[in-house]
Amino acid sequence: MSGIAALTWDALAPLGFEPEERPASGRMPTLPADVTELPEADLMILFTELTEWACYAATQLADAASRERSAEQDLAAAQAAASVRASTERTVAAQKARAAADPAVQDEGDALLTISAYRRALDAVTGNAERRAQLVSRELSRRIARSDRSARASRWGGA
Repeated sequence: MSGIAALTWDALAPLGFEPEERPASGRMPTLPADVTELPEADLMILFTELTEWACYAATQLADAASRERSAEQDLAAAQAAASVRASTERTVAAQKARAAADPAVQDEGDALLTISAYRRALDAVTGNAERRAQLVSRELSRRIARSDRSARASRWGGA
């Protein structure tokens, strides 16, 4: 966990919040081709696992967003320092070019690109886990509604 994310969780801990631990299942489960074929117990286990993974991914996404913002600040600081060093150039265009070519600016830009790609990928993972959990939840709700209708029909002589 990055420095700023750790500080944030330290501030949230007294409120009773802690970052989610990686689920024990090891890998996020995939959906079967047809969730309607799963027995209820297996469907509930799948729903629980997907919910745990969605929570864990959301925690990781928050950390990645903090690291991305920190990388943006690091890049801005490197650009400012490079601009000061390039101030001896005669033209503004030459100053900008020299600052952009500065190795520290290049390194910070690469770091930002890497963490931004990671954050975007985690955003997709989080959304996918949430959508999968919602799909399984809908199947569970459909089964509950179907069993309620069947129970009422058997009590009242309906079809």
